Amino acid sequence: RRRVVVVFLSLPELAKQSITSKGVNAAHLNDVYSALRSVLAKFEGQMRDFLFEDKGCTFIACFGIKQITEVDALRAVLFSLEATAACETLGDPCKIGISMGQCFTGICGHPSRHDFVVMGAEVNMAARLMGKAKVGSALVSERVYNSTKDYMSYDMTNPIEVKGKDGTFRALTPYGRKPGAVRHKSQEEWENTVFVGREDEM
Repeated sequence: RRRVVVVFLSLPELAKQSITSKGVNAAHLNDVYSALRSVLAKFEGQMRDFLFEDKGCTFIACFGIKQITEVDALRAVLFSLEATAACETLGDPCKIGISMGQCFTGICGHPSRHDFVVMGAEVNMAARLMGKAKVGSALVSERVYNSTKDYMSYDMTNPIEVKGKDGTFRALTPYGRKPGAVRHKSQEEWENTVFVGREDEM
């Protein structure tokens, strides 16, 4: 088990727009998929799944699977804002839910058909938050909010109460980076940062 940030992104209209009487509009579907993968790569997240169902499409991503960092939640929130803007530009508005906590991660299944899975209450919570979010916005759990509130601005006027296994907590909508907040750094930049006054720890 490890701490993971889970992102569920719903594209409720993509299935309708991609499947027409003339067949599947593969070009439009590919544009949306490529845009989301590009934004996800920018913030160094990993795609877990891309589900294409009758109720729409769901893009599932995770942060902190390969390597846990203190900025995984921040990366996830920044991803949600850019992904929302990208989907709006392509004419397919999305809604997003983000949660963070302990999950099981690893290989599951028979060797001939196994898959890498992420399972736990936080996965279910991210899906629930996605369902409660308004189209064109994101909802994050209070744990994600506490991890990113110094860097991101949130709409505090209309918090949504959500029941989890540990009780009731607020779900909040991010809307932008705070003025003066540090910019997002890639993992390579974090690893190459020079520490000052840390001789004992190093």
